[in-house]
Amino acid sequence: MSNLAIRKNRRRAEDRVIKLLNQAATTRQLSWPGSLVWTAGKIVEDPSNQTDAITLNNNTFTEVEYNFKFTSNAEGSTIYYFRVANGATPLGSYTQVAKITIGAVPSWDSFKTNYGDSGGTQDDTYEDYATEHQVYMYGDGYTPTTLYNVIYWDGDIKRMVEDVQSEGTGKLRSTWIFDPDKATEGDWNVTVYVQTADPPSYSTLDPDIITDDISYTGGFAFYVAPGAIPEFPTVMAGIGVAGLCFGIYWWMRRRLGHVKA
Repeated sequence: MSNLAIRKNRRRAEDRVIKLLNQAATTRQLSWPGSLVWTAGKIVEDPSNQTDAITLNNNTFTEVEYNFKFTSNAEGSTIYYFRVANGATPLGSYTQVAKITIGAVPSWDSFKTNYGDSGGTQDDTYEDYATEHQVYMYGDGYTPTTLYNVIYWDGDIKRMVEDVQSEGTGKLRSTWIFDPDKATEGDWNVTVYVQTADPPSYSTLDPDIITDDISYTGGFAFYVAPGAIPEFPTVMAGIGVAGLCFGIYWWMRRRLGHVKA
């Protein structure tokens, strides 16, 4: 009889990185009956999920180690099972399989006028300057009193980056007035990352993402219209006032010219 164990090194993205050498020999970590003889297994990491050949004789055991880091495609409140195969043939004679349970994914959404627990209205379209020139991002279910990196993305451009600490109750808040120097018309993403993350561009596959609001059409957080950007109405009004002043000035010069003649 031979025995195979999968030892999982599960780590969150914000934990320290464990450097693994692909196909390196494993060392014994689990407890096994003294009648069994240890045979070194393999450590497996990218770019393959397959070990080199391991020979197991009768009454021997080994351990194969994998390091898993979930992407944002993983579903919350879900159990994932890991099975080992001999090439294309599943090893189905064992009674237990390795499993990882992912907790519930924290919520994260955009609100108008205030945060979601303070009377704000959930909405994904910002058009009116008077009431919609500021977005309130709000969510619940985060690790209490933990720093996160919140990034407001305009395409692949970081328009605003903010370190935000979650509350003791697990709530997370971030707000931004649409800065006329940075805000542009279009679709936006607002993404929560681990605090140490510094992504060069936006990607839903980034493994450092904690939560991403993609509830708006096309997988975005919200849409910003020109009228919601604070300086847009002011600039138009300024142009109108300047034009009126020039018209009055030109009319007065014309009048003075007629008087002098």
